[in-house]
Amino acid sequence: MPQLCHKIKLCPDHEAERYLRSACGTARFAYNWGLRTWINKYKLGEKGMTGFSLVKEFNSIKDDQFPWVRDVSKWASQKAIQDLGEAFKRFFQKKAKYPRFKKKGKSKDSFYVGGDHIKLTGKYLKLPLLKKPIKMAQSLRFKGEIKSVVLSRSVNDWFASFSIAIPNESFVYAHAAVAAERRRGHRMFSMKQEFEQNLNPLNNLLNVGKV
Repeated sequence: MPQLCHKIKLCPDHEAERYLRSACGTARFAYNWGLRTWINKYKLGEKGMTGFSLVKEFNSIKDDQFPWVRDVSKWASQKAIQDLGEAFKRFFQKKAKYPRFKKKGKSKDSFYVGGDHIKLTGKYLKLPLLKKPIKMAQSLRFKGEIKSVVLSRSVNDWFASFSIAIPNESFVYAHAAVAAERRRGHRMFSMKQEFEQNLNPLNNLLNVGKV
Protein backbone atom coordinates (compact mmCIF):
# COMPACT_ATOMS: atom_id res chain seq x y z
CA MET A 1 0.00 0.00 0.00
CA PRO A 2 1.20 3.56 -0.66
CA GLN A 3 2.25 5.65 2.33
CA LEU A 4 1.66 9.27 3.23
CA CYS A 5 3.42 11.42 5.82
CA HIS A 6 1.44 13.76 8.06
CA LYS A 7 3.45 16.16 10.23
CA ILE A 8 1.65 17.61 13.23
CA LYS A 9 2.84 20.13 15.82
CA LEU A 10 2.82 18.93 19.41
CA CYS A 11 1.85 20.81 22.57
CA PRO A 12 3.79 18.93 25.29
CA ASP A 13 3.63 19.77 28.98
CA HIS A 14 6.80 19.85 31.10
CA GLU A 15 6.75 16.12 31.78
CA ALA A 16 6.25 15.26 28.11
CA GLU A 17 9.00 17.64 27.01
CA ARG A 18 11.43 16.02 29.45
CA TYR A 19 10.53 12.65 27.94
CA LEU A 20 11.00 13.92 24.38
CA ARG A 21 14.37 15.47 25.17
CA SER A 22 15.48 12.32 27.00
CA ALA A 23 14.44 10.09 24.08
CA CYS A 24 16.34 12.30 21.63
CA GLY A 25 19.40 12.11 23.86
CA THR A 26 19.06 8.32 24.07
CA ALA A 27 18.86 8.06 20.27
CA ARG A 28 21.95 10.25 19.87
CA PHE A 29 23.87 8.28 22.52
CA ALA A 30 22.97 4.92 20.93
CA TYR A 31 24.02 6.14 17.48
CA ASN A 32 27.37 7.37 18.80
CA TRP A 33 27.87 4.16 20.79
CA GLY A 34 27.26 2.15 17.62
CA LEU A 35 29.68 4.27 15.58
CA ARG A 36 32.40 4.05 18.24
CA THR A 37 31.89 0.28 18.56
CA TRP A 38 31.98 -0.16 14.77
CA ILE A 39 35.24 1.80 14.49
CA ASN A 40 36.90 -0.16 17.32
CA LYS A 41 35.85 -3.52 15.90
CA TYR A 42 37.08 -2.55 12.44
CA LYS A 43 40.48 -1.57 13.88
CA LEU A 44 40.72 -5.02 15.46
CA GLY A 45 40.12 -6.60 12.07
CA GLU A 46 36.53 -7.55 12.72
CA LYS A 47 34.24 -7.33 9.68
CA GLY A 48 30.66 -8.14 8.79
CA MET A 49 29.09 -5.75 11.31
CA THR A 50 25.51 -4.73 10.65
CA GLY A 51 22.94 -2.54 12.32
CA PHE A 52 21.18 -5.69 13.52
CA SER A 53 24.33 -7.16 15.10
CA LEU A 54 25.05 -3.88 16.90
CA VAL A 55 21.47 -3.69 18.22
CA LYS A 56 21.83 -7.21 19.58
CA GLU A 57 25.10 -6.31 21.31
CA PHE A 58 23.67 -3.06 22.70
CA ASN A 59 20.63 -4.87 24.12
CA SER A 60 22.90 -7.42 25.83
CA ILE A 61 24.75 -4.76 27.84
CA LYS A 62 22.29 -1.89 28.24
CA ASP A 63 20.76 -3.09 31.53
CA ASP A 64 24.19 -3.22 33.19
CA GLN A 65 25.91 -0.27 31.52
CA PHE A 66 23.13 2.06 30.35
CA PRO A 67 20.02 1.31 32.47
CA TRP A 68 18.65 4.83 31.94
CA VAL A 69 17.85 4.05 28.29
CA ARG A 70 14.84 2.10 29.58
CA ASP A 71 13.23 5.36 30.73
CA VAL A 72 12.02 5.87 27.15
CA SER A 73 10.80 3.72 24.27
CA LYS A 74 13.20 0.96 23.19
CA TRP A 75 12.72 2.23 19.64
CA ALA A 76 14.76 5.38 20.43
CA SER A 77 18.01 3.43 20.76
CA GLN A 78 17.30 0.50 18.44
CA LYS A 79 16.24 2.53 15.41
CA ALA A 80 19.18 4.92 15.85
CA ILE A 81 21.62 1.99 15.65
CA GLN A 82 19.73 0.50 12.69
CA ASP A 83 20.01 3.87 10.94
CA LEU A 84 23.76 3.76 11.54
CA GLY A 85 23.88 0.37 9.83
CA GLU A 86 22.06 1.84 6.83
CA ALA A 87 24.48 4.80 6.82
CA PHE A 88 27.45 2.41 6.59
CA LYS A 89 25.70 0.45 3.86
CA ARG A 90 25.32 3.64 1.79
CA PHE A 91 28.96 4.51 2.51
CA PHE A 92 30.25 1.17 1.23
CA GLN A 93 28.06 1.58 -1.85
CA LYS A 94 29.77 4.97 -2.36
CA LYS A 95 26.44 6.76 -2.07
CA ALA A 96 27.27 8.74 1.07
CA LYS A 97 30.15 9.96 3.22
CA TYR A 98 31.53 8.10 6.23
CA PRO A 99 29.12 8.40 9.21
CA ARG A 100 30.00 11.08 11.75
CA PHE A 101 29.33 11.38 15.46
CA LYS A 102 26.26 13.34 16.47
CA LYS A 103 26.76 16.34 18.74
CA LYS A 104 24.20 17.78 21.12
CA GLY A 105 22.96 21.15 19.90
CA LYS A 106 24.31 20.59 16.39
CA SER A 107 22.60 17.39 15.25
CA LYS A 108 18.86 17.29 14.72
CA ASP A 109 16.93 16.12 17.78
CA SER A 110 14.64 13.25 16.78
CA PHE A 111 13.69 9.67 17.55
CA TYR A 112 11.55 6.95 16.01
CA VAL A 113 8.71 4.87 17.45
CA GLY A 114 7.01 1.95 15.72
CA GLY A 115 3.36 2.44 14.86
CA ASP A 116 2.28 -0.52 16.98
CA HIS A 117 3.77 1.10 20.09
CA ILE A 118 1.71 4.30 20.06
CA LYS A 119 -1.95 5.10 20.64
CA LEU A 120 -3.91 7.91 19.02
CA THR A 121 -7.15 9.23 20.49
CA GLY A 122 -8.40 12.30 18.64
CA LYS A 123 -5.82 15.02 19.22
CA TYR A 124 -3.85 13.03 21.79
CA LEU A 125 -0.76 10.88 21.20
CA LYS A 126 0.25 8.26 23.78
CA LEU A 127 3.93 7.22 23.72
CA PRO A 128 5.48 4.21 25.48
CA LEU A 129 6.41 4.78 29.17
CA LEU A 130 4.95 8.31 29.18
CA LYS A 131 2.12 8.50 31.72
CA LYS A 132 -0.07 11.09 30.03
CA PRO A 133 -0.73 11.50 26.29
CA ILE A 134 0.64 14.51 24.43
CA LYS A 135 -1.82 16.99 22.95
CA MET A 136 -1.44 17.64 19.22
CA ALA A 137 -2.38 20.80 17.31
CA GLN A 138 -4.75 18.75 15.13
CA SER A 139 -5.96 15.20 14.70
CA LEU A 140 -4.64 12.86 12.03
CA ARG A 141 -6.33 13.68 8.70
CA PHE A 142 -5.85 10.32 6.98
CA LYS A 143 -7.27 6.93 7.86
CA GLY A 144 -5.00 3.92 7.53
CA GLU A 145 -2.35 1.89 9.31
CA ILE A 146 0.19 3.99 11.19
CA LYS A 147 3.54 2.39 10.34
CA SER A 148 5.72 4.70 12.41
CA VAL A 149 6.09 8.15 13.93
CA VAL A 150 9.21 10.31 14.14
CA LEU A 151 9.26 12.84 16.97
CA SER A 152 11.51 15.84 16.29
CA ARG A 153 12.35 19.29 17.59
CA SER A 154 12.78 22.48 15.57
CA VAL A 155 14.09 25.32 17.77
CA ASN A 156 11.52 25.25 20.61
CA ASP A 157 8.73 23.42 18.79
CA TRP A 158 8.06 19.68 18.75
CA PHE A 159 6.51 17.73 15.88
CA ALA A 160 5.23 14.23 15.17
CA SER A 161 5.62 12.93 11.60
CA PHE A 162 3.30 9.99 11.02
CA SER A 163 3.92 7.49 8.22
CA ILE A 164 0.53 6.09 7.22
CA ALA A 165 -0.21 3.20 4.87
CA ILE A 166 -3.55 3.77 3.15
CA PRO A 167 -5.53 1.64 0.66
CA ASN A 168 -4.82 2.25 -3.04
CA GLU A 169 -8.35 3.46 -3.67
CA SER A 170 -7.99 6.11 -0.96
CA PHE A 171 -4.54 7.30 -2.02
CA VAL A 172 -5.79 9.48 -4.91
CA TYR A 173 -8.23 11.33 -2.67
CA ALA A 174 -5.69 11.72 0.13
CA HIS A 175 -3.05 12.97 -2.31
CA ALA A 176 -5.57 15.47 -3.71
CA ALA A 177 -6.34 16.69 -0.18
CA VAL A 178 -2.63 17.26 0.51
CA ALA A 179 -2.21 19.15 -2.78
CA ALA A 180 -5.25 21.30 -2.01
CA GLU A 181 -3.86 22.11 1.45
CA ARG A 182 -0.53 23.14 -0.08
CA ARG A 183 -2.29 25.37 -2.63
CA ARG A 184 -4.32 26.93 0.18
CA GLY A 185 -1.15 27.60 2.15
CA HIS A 186 0.49 29.17 -0.91
CA ARG A 187 -2.55 31.41 -1.50
CA MET A 188 -2.57 32.53 2.13
CA PHE A 189 1.15 33.37 1.92
CA SER A 190 0.62 35.31 -1.32
CA MET A 191 -2.31 37.24 0.20
CA LYS A 192 -0.20 38.10 3.25
CA GLN A 193 2.62 39.37 1.02
CA GLU A 194 0.19 41.45 -1.06
CA PHE A 195 -1.40 42.90 2.08
CA GLU A 196 1.99 43.90 3.49
CA GLN A 197 3.04 45.45 0.18
CA ASN A 198 -0.13 47.54 0.06
CA LEU A 199 0.17 48.45 3.73
CA ASN A 200 3.67 49.94 3.48
CA PRO A 201 2.76 52.85 1.14
CA LEU A 202 -0.25 53.61 3.34
CA ASN A 203 1.92 53.75 6.43
CA ASN A 204 4.35 56.05 4.62
CA LEU A 205 1.51 58.44 3.80
CA LEU A 206 0.24 58.42 7.39
CA ASN A 207 3.73 59.13 8.67
CA VAL A 208 4.29 62.16 6.42
CA GLY A 209 4.92 65.23 8.52
CA LYS A 210 5.55 63.26 11.70
CA VAL A 211 8.79 63.94 13.54
